[in-house]
Amino acid sequence: MTVKNTWKGLERKVAKILNGERIPCSGVSGIRLKGDVLHDRFFVECKFRERLFVYSVFQKAKEQASKIKKLPPLIPLLVLKQKYKKGELVVLDLNDFQRLIGLEKKEDENILEKIDG
Repeated sequence: MTVKNTWKGLERKVAKILNGERIPCSGVSGIRLKGDVLHDRFFVECKFRERLFVYSVFQKAKEQASKIKKLPPLIPLLVLKQKYKKGELVVLDLNDFQRLIGLEKKEDENILEKIDG
């Protein structure tokens, strides 16, 4: 799979999960639509990188949350704050986000597994 296909694949996956529409060539100047996925509630920007520091930190939070036996299971949520900057960022698994905003998965398919597979 080429680099071009991987970031396009990410945009397609996110658009499908969020019931949005991928905006082709959104990074090209002259295009009026910005963002990578057109959605009625969110401005969606997708980034595909070889490595992201936040993944290891989030994985640790996920492991800690899974050790707490509770029903329903706790949803791992990572809050990031940069020194001297206003506001905080929230990181959570896309599947958890999908459930939290009420976009349930189709019973006959797991979109993430099929695309990642």
